[in-house]
Amino acid sequence: MLRRTPLKRNPLQIALWRRRTAKPLPKVGKVGKIWAQIRPELKRAFQKANITKCELKLDGCWHTAALGFAHTLKRRNIPHGSPLLGEVVLACVVCHEIVEAMGEEKMCAKLREVIAARETPVVLDTPW
Repeated sequence: MLRRTPLKRNPLQIALWRRRTAKPLPKVGKVGKIWAQIRPELKRAFQKANITKCELKLDGCWHTAALGFAHTLKRRNIPHGSPLLGEVVLACVVCHEIVEAMGEEKMCAKLREVIAARETPVVLDTPW
């Protein structure tokens, strides 16, 4: 028969350990702040266009789970306030990772192909 150890965990020690290992989050930059303003507008625009599923539909697609926006260019390469920040495709995490691994030129071509094939265009209220 197994017995449990009489040792108890000290909650104070656990809290101190967590505080030591926790790292602060990096500050949000200019592009991040602009993206935080654009994201809600994009959500509304995609809802109006009735795009609520992954647009890429690659192998292993999650269809409606873990959806996010995939930019045609890497976000770090998009100039501040550029309209390219709103040039996105709704994609699940799996498809987004597959497209990211293609390289920037192939990724851009694939995403622009998906954008061109949309039945209903996504129109933002405010131009960026």
